[in-house]
Amino acid sequence: MRTLASVPSPARSVSIRPSSSDCPAGPTRCRRVGRVRRVARAVRWAALVGIVASGACGDPPPRFAEPVVLGGQTVSPEVLQRGARVYGLYCVSCHGPDGSGSSSASRSFASPPRDFREAQFQHVSGPEGSLPTDADLDLVIRRGLPGTGMPPWDGLSAEDRHAVIQYLKTFSPRWADEAPPAEPDQP
Repeated sequence: MRTLASVPSPARSVSIRPSSSDCPAGPTRCRRVGRVRRVARAVRWAALVGIVASGACGDPPPRFAEPVVLGGQTVSPEVLQRGARVYGLYCVSCHGPDGSGSSSASRSFASPPRDFREAQFQHVSGPEGSLPTDADLDLVIRRGLPGTGMPPWDGLSAEDRHAVIQYLKTFSPRWADEAPPAEPDQP
């Protein structure tokens, strides 16, 4: 039986890589190329670890486990989770992850994006200071706000718009306590 001590070890004096003095391009160039390769390999590994760690390979972990009452409506956790995904794709770059309207992109706008935490809206069909209806918010999302940084998102499906509308209500406690005025009946 062989022990670990009796296993022959590779000769330490034998090098797989040529020494810098043996490099045909010169010692400085060989050292620089080796360093660049090591940095590139480290960057590739860091990117792979970052992708896996961030969960970019799928949906974010569920944030909502129970239905929530927002604006007088009970909203399922599935709708809120879908809304969080849509918000992350289309809204977070301007409105920020916390709905504050302060993000790196918002600094380039003449007027800052809406702060959803305050639940103060300009485009409401009800009395001034009231919460907007889902139809009010849907209209702003579909048409955008000309002259501001809010682009039209008319390419979003009705389900995605509904989900993101419900999700943005989670930023302010006002939506848990109040309901928007009833939407007028369409003739």
